[in-house]
Amino acid sequence: MQHEHKRTKGPIERMIDEHIGKRIILARHARNITQSKLAELLGLTFQQIQKYEKSQNRISASRLWNVACAMNFPIGFFFNDLPDTITNPYFSHDLTDPFQRSDVIELVSAYLKLQRNFPVTAKKFSELLTQTASCSNEI
Repeated sequence: MQHEHKRTKGPIERMIDEHIGKRIILARHARNITQSKLAELLGLTFQQIQKYEKSQNRISASRLWNVACAMNFPIGFFFNDLPDTITNPYFSHDLTDPFQRSDVIELVSAYLKLQRNFPVTAKKFSELLTQTASCSNEI
């Protein structure tokens, strides 16, 4: 009789799972989606969403794909800005690509939420930001 051995998470796996859980939370908040609503979209319980977000349960690649699709985020969003202690020798992070930076993603998410809830204010903010960016001196 074979014994099934449950492999415990190593420190890197734990860090990645925690990071993905936090990115799920960030994506939900950016889209103004509750745990219950996300669970409903995925055919899960909100408790399962909580477990993913708290990294109590590991999320499979296919489930993460479904999460990304349900919230209209690229799959790479969930892996952006992994802690520096996790390195991949096959990939160099191009910080000149704005979509690889969490601050840019958070700014865009906040703007989209503003646009959804306060479209006139969002337009004024966009105009202000564009004007400020075109200034040669820092304000």
